[in-house]
Amino acid sequence: MKKLAHLLKGKKHLVFIDFEGTQLSHEMIAFGAIKVDLNDDLSIKKKYKGIYKLVRPKKPIGDFVSKLTNITEIDVFDKGVPYKKALAILRQYIGRTFKKSKFIFFGNHDVRILHQSFLHSPDADKETQSFLVQESLDFSQFLAEFIRDEKGNPLSLVNNLLYFDHAFQGTAHNALDDAKNLMHLYHLLLTKKEKLFEGYLRVLENQKHLPYPMKKLLHLLEQGQTVNHDQFIMLIKDYLA
Repeated sequence: MKKLAHLLKGKKHLVFIDFEGTQLSHEMIAFGAIKVDLNDDLSIKKKYKGIYKLVRPKKPIGDFVSKLTNITEIDVFDKGVPYKKALAILRQYIGRTFKKSKFIFFGNHDVRILHQSFLHSPDADKETQSFLVQESLDFSQFLAEFIRDEKGNPLSLVNNLLYFDHAFQGTAHNALDDAKNLMHLYHLLLTKKEKLFEGYLRVLENQKHLPYPMKKLLHLLEQGQTVNHDQFIMLIKDYLA
């Protein structure tokens, strides 16, 4: 896929990551990550064992987030590490390919968590922090160009998986399970190209700013009809009549 290849910029290593953050300060309270190596065609060549870690924030988690994630104040106090240590653990997990990797997130909130965590823990390694942000790819935004719901809205991670006939595996809002399912979604994108094609046709047809002849042409093509040059000209003339 040309656009994906351009966004990955020749990277041979991806790290699928998910962060959970506090309700108000948006500091990291957990991270999950799984590293993969890629083939030349961007397919996954090798999967590594994932990593999960609780992180101790400076501010309270918040009741809503605690119920959503099943992570309590006691959990992060007893088992969590400071944000500075969390970055070091993540970088150690990725290893020598850290500077050669692209970091795949779902949505833009994970990058916000990085920024807010550093704001509250400025003793963390700024180089690691900056590189994670610099080399991040929001897979949700990327997919939204090709797959949307009937109202034109981007799909959630769960619904993107369902679109490709794949159920979410594990527990939602568990950072490692979310990261693994994001990896599955990446795999499905590359292997179920007909589903991607169908979704993109619908997105194009539902574009509000496409001229009527183009919308009509796309509709006919989606219905399996063949449209030649003369028919295309007639669509334009009919619209201008």
